[in-house]
Amino acid sequence: MAALYLEIDLCSELDLVWIVMQSAVAPLPPYCQELTDEDNEPYYYNSVDDTSTWEHPSTLYFTLLRDQVFFFWLLTTAPQS
Repeated sequence: MAALYLEIDLCSELDLVWIVMQSAVAPLPPYCQELTDEDNEPYYYNSVDDTSTWEHPSTLYFTLLRDQVFFFWLLTTAPQS
């Protein structure tokens, strides 16, 4: 499920599997809690700003990390002229 949210293809992007694994076990910030709706679907409540979201609070962090690793890979594997 984490790979889907992060748009990482586990078959072709094996170099990024560690990001998926880390995101799957990422703890919630202390001000957030995981709750479930009436359909037993998880969502996250932020008590600081009194908001709820379906997305794990750390998804943005791991998406940006994925992008950094990808661009680093592009820069270091680009043909040298």
